[in-house]
Amino acid sequence: MFSMRIVCLVLSVVGTAWTADSGEGDFLAEGGGVRGPRVVERHQSACKDSDWPFCSDEDWNYKCPSGCRMKGLIDEVNQDFTNRINKLKNSLFEYQKNNKDSHSLTTNIMEILRGDFSSANSNTAYPASAEKC
Repeated sequence: MFSMRIVCLVLSVVGTAWTADSGEGDFLAEGGGVRGPRVVERHQSACKDSDWPFCSDEDWNYKCPSGCRMKGLIDEVNQDFTNRINKLKNSLFEYQKNNKDSHSLTTNIMEILRGDFSSANSNTAYPASAEKC
C-alpha cells in the first residue's frame, strides 16, 4: 500500500514536470491563451450576409439559426411593422382631416338652415295641418 502511494506520487511529479517542459502547445500557438474571441471564432459584428435563406420546419430540428440570421429576420420584421404603422398613421390623419372637413361643412349647413328656419317665422304650416284634422 505504501509502495502504491509512492508510485502515484512519482507519476504525478513526472507528469507535472513533463507538461511544464513541453513549452508552448498548439492551443497557445493558435492564440488560446488570450481573452476574447478565439482565432476560429468570428466576431459578432462580422455579419456580412443580409439575405439568409429561410429554414423549413424539417430543418429546424437539427439546425439552429445563427445570430446574424436572427438579427436579419428581426430587422426585416421590424421594418415591416414600421411600414404598417406608418400606413395606419397616414390613414388615420387622412380620415381625421376628411372627417373634420365634413363635420365643419355639416355644422355650417345646419347653422344656415337654423338661421333660415328661425328667421322665416312662418306659421302657415301649423294652421294648414290643424285644418286637416
